Amino acid sequence: MPLGIAYAPYQKWRDIYDPAVALKRGTLFFELDLPFAGKGVLPS
Repeated sequence: MPLGIAYAPYQKWRDIYDPAVALKRGTLFFELDLPFAGKGVLPS
């Protein structure tokens, strides 16, 4: 029984960051640069 299935669409080469900015942001593609929306870990 598989644990899960990954899906990664092909990324088009548009709206890319400069290499120095990409290293800071963690992605080359502007479209993938999304803010972290998590709330953190709840205390147990």
